[in-house]
Amino acid sequence: MTNEQIELLWSTLKKQNNSVNLPLTTFLGYNQTTDTGTVLALFDANGYPVTTLNGIGFIAFDHTVFLCPWRGSNFWHRNIIKKDHKISVFDLNKQIYKKVYLHLVDTNGTTIEINDLLIQKIDVKRRIKITKNHTAQHILSYIIEHILNDGDMTDSVQIKTDYAFLAMNKSW
Repeated sequence: MTNEQIELLWSTLKKQNNSVNLPLTTFLGYNQTTDTGTVLALFDANGYPVTTLNGIGFIAFDHTVFLCPWRGSNFWHRNIIKKDHKISVFDLNKQIYKKVYLHLVDTNGTTIEINDLLIQKIDVKRRIKITKNHTAQHILSYIIEHILNDGDMTDSVQIKTDYAFLAMNKSW
């Protein structure tokens, strides 16, 4: 799914202005990388509340281990599992319903229902690699900007999924 498609789905959901009353989502991701969450609400791709979801849509859980995208977390591989079926998580948002984490998913042919218990799982090996890469890029950025470039801010480090781009663009 492209970023444009993801943004379109979020804006479609926002336009519906649903008056759904949901409890705040408890975030467990600082201490856990996997857990089982209860489905509290479902929205179809058009942003309407539904009782079952099969395909692209949104899931609200009572709690989640998934972090909303920031500081490189959007590259973490997140999956929801129902029995032997893997459900792709493309994005998360906690702004539409304040502090309620909505998971943008494709159920990949699996039907999800309200009150289903689903396993939430982060790809830990990939997360560790990305976390190390992210930290190293901060160190390199600091060195380039504060030592080599005398404190001048630059676009010296770009964080990508599988590589880092360094640019030492100070004029000597």
